[in-house]
Amino acid sequence: MSNETLSEGFPLRLRQYHGARVTIHYNNQSGYTDNGRLTFMDASFVEVTKDNGERLLIPLYSIRIIKLIEAAKVLDDANILLRPAENQPEQKVISR
Repeated sequence: MSNETLSEGFPLRLRQYHGARVTIHYNNQSGYTDNGRLTFMDASFVEVTKDNGERLLIPLYSIRIIKLIEAAKVLDDANILLRPAENQPEQKVISR
């Protein structure tokens, strides 16, 4: 998720959807939708990255509903694999 960003000052309730898989329902009456992961949000646009890698930049005024499919994965410390510290070779003390 290194390229994923969230604009500062974005409403807290909508921040919960950042990184989540969603269905976007558009304002038009055609019933057209798009599925993907919300990878960017600001006060004017959301970016949805589809499973095939296609990215859609969608103006907020054209969105009717954002429906949650799968919540964003929360990484906690239990899911982080840490590399063990390497043993430092013991230094011999030379006494004179």
